[in-house]
Amino acid sequence: MAKILIIDDDSHILTILEVTFLAAGHEVLAAESIKRARAQLGDPDIEAVVLDVQLPDGTGWDLVQSIRGDARTEHLPVIMLSALTEVNNRVRGLRTGADDYMSKPFHPEEMLARVEALIARRPGSQSASGHGQAGLGQFGRLDVQSVEDLVRDLERGVKSGVLEVTAGKNVHGKLVVRHGRLVSAFFRDLEGTEAVLAMTELEKGFFHFYPSKYEGESPPESDGFQALLIDAAWIKDELSSRKLPGPNAPLRLVSAADLGAEFSKIPVELVIRRLDNAPGITLDKLIDEGGAAPNKLRLAVALLFERGALVSV
Repeated sequence: MAKILIIDDDSHILTILEVTFLAAGHEVLAAESIKRARAQLGDPDIEAVVLDVQLPDGTGWDLVQSIRGDARTEHLPVIMLSALTEVNNRVRGLRTGADDYMSKPFHPEEMLARVEALIARRPGSQSASGHGQAGLGQFGRLDVQSVEDLVRDLERGVKSGVLEVTAGKNVHGKLVVRHGRLVSAFFRDLEGTEAVLAMTELEKGFFHFYPSKYEGESPPESDGFQALLIDAAWIKDELSSRKLPGPNAPLRLVSAADLGAEFSKIPVELVIRRLDNAPGITLDKLIDEGGAAPNKLRLAVALLFERGALVSV
């Protein structure tokens, strides 16, 4: 059983969530405003927060920043909940420190599953979630704890070790961290951050974390995972609003396209080169040839397709 704080000014939503969590054996605290929520957050037994974005006396984004800035609550799992549908809201929620983001309307059982998964990942948690041990654990399923969740925990927990993922007979990945920082990563033909991005796309499979110690050594001089996870969320959100050609439809370039600085991280030039060298190549074949994370390649194709620079034939 866990104590969960729900912050929402919609009494209907509060009732739905309260009934759902109580039926699962959890204890519930409720707040309709940021002022009330701040008072409730003084309870040291709270294990998770469900937080609406739009509140009568401020925004949930402001409150989650306060939660992350307080040593007493900085590791508290937070799920943001909002009726806002713009694709940038999920990215903004992650950027401000939220662990997850759900849009209204939502399915209560999905909310329960996500909250329980976040609680199970907290250091010292004994909740049953498919993990081998408390906290990050030693092994588990990627449909219970995603690669995004795992690397976020590695960073926040300043962990050292090797994370291995398996998603099918010939799909394996390895990620090495020291003091919560990326040392190296390998997935199919990809290395480094591209490999990590590709692994975040896995929805099923298994993981195994092998902890190690680096006594007296400083962490590597690399960026944290947060920026990478924000990029992954942005790419997924962009893909959700764009149209892709069929995976096995032959593709052909018909004109040039200037996508601007906004999409500078997307491998458009790589896709153009491959289409120049192999007219009629399919989207699935582009992805199989690698060179970048699959969703980045999909987004490059979607952007070129949307602007009329390539067609499916």
